[in-house]
Amino acid sequence: MFSFGVAGTIWTDAVPIVAAQLGGAPDDYVRLELALRALVHGTAMLLIAKTVHPEDVGEMREACRKSIETLLREARLSLSPSVLVESPIMADIGDTFKPGARVPQSGIYDVFHDPNHSQRHQVTCVYGETFPPCNRCGHQVHFKLAMKAIHLTNHDYFK
Repeated sequence: MFSFGVAGTIWTDAVPIVAAQLGGAPDDYVRLELALRALVHGTAMLLIAKTVHPEDVGEMREACRKSIETLLREARLSLSPSVLVESPIMADIGDTFKPGARVPQSGIYDVFHDPNHSQRHQVTCVYGETFPPCNRCGHQVHFKLAMKAIHLTNHDYFK
């Protein structure tokens, strides 16, 4: 998605690439670009200045990578449904979501309710839709991605 230089800077052509992948115009992603530049620059500067303990460097890099993924996922989910295009790498197995969040990845989700109400079960959720609250336990329910899938209508073989 993004190319990173030696010092961790994002190449200047990143915004048109993001716009091409997410849809919309490059001007729609100015704030995203600024957020990504600030995140990567801050991480790089902390690493260069050696203010991070050596044993924490890997964790710092991983936190930066995960933050980038989150910013990109949120940018994709904030688009109008007509622009949404399913990507097979929008969420990781085990990621957990609450009611009201947009489904980041079509697939099978484990559903966890209030234990007094229901045992864990599985449902199929479709990318771009909204995780609903439970009719009985409301927003206490949460959804955990168990298996990724691409919805038939978004699969390249069936377009």
